[in-house]
Amino acid sequence: MSLNELTLTPSQSPSLTKGKLVVSPTQTLGAVRRPVNTTGWRSWLFTVDHKKLGIMYGTVAFVFFIVGGVEALFIRLQLALPDGRILSADKYNQMFTMHATTMIFLFAMPMAAAFANYFLPLQIGARDVAFPRECVVFLAVPDRWLDSECFMVPWWSS
Repeated sequence: MSLNELTLTPSQSPSLTKGKLVVSPTQTLGAVRRPVNTTGWRSWLFTVDHKKLGIMYGTVAFVFFIVGGVEALFIRLQLALPDGRILSADKYNQMFTMHATTMIFLFAMPMAAAFANYFLPLQIGARDVAFPRECVVFLAVPDRWLDSECFMVPWWSS
């Protein structure tokens, strides 16, 4: 579709201001419109706004910060009590390893992505991130957690 073939309805027609084509988020010049919902859960789940994506990354990372803290609590409880009554030796080693994995891969890396998604487009003056749909991979983080924390369920671990 070339620009000459583009037909817009009067409600979708962009305005020409000082020789520049101005298109609001509710208007379109192509085949795909940007999502413009501003309220409700769908506006957060299907967003392409870099600030909302950064906030979602940060929220998920904070949840896993709490999970890693609970794992650290079990490690400290095991060391605080004599005779290892909280965890068995095997479970202690697994908990120690999973604490490190949780804090690095499920907290630190998503938190870095949260700050990058939120602040980088602001710093370079971009309207949005280049490929916002690819930034929604944070939805895979709970799946990564289920795969990594399966040692807690005896019949699930391999």
